[in-house]
Amino acid sequence: MISVGPELIAGTAAILAAAITAGPAYITARKSGRTATREGEATREAIAALHARVDAVAEDVHLLRSEVSAVREWQVVHATEHALMTRD
Repeated sequence: MISVGPELIAGTAAILAAAITAGPAYITARKSGRTATREGEATREAIAALHARVDAVAEDVHLLRSEVSAVREWQVVHATEHALMTRD
């Protein structure tokens, strides 16, 4: 079974955003009669834009995970303090 975690959702969102952003430009280029070489350029540009978005989302996910880890660490310390205060 495929797990639908935040990485999958973020990656899907980035792909959809890139398709929505690059799609109209690609359709316009096709209608204007660009040559195959120029279509290849548009495809490479769209893929580069998609790559940049996916990298940005991956960086955001990594940052979020480190922040969650720090909060969990603090929670353990805090719970331990309370446990030690109520030992007596």
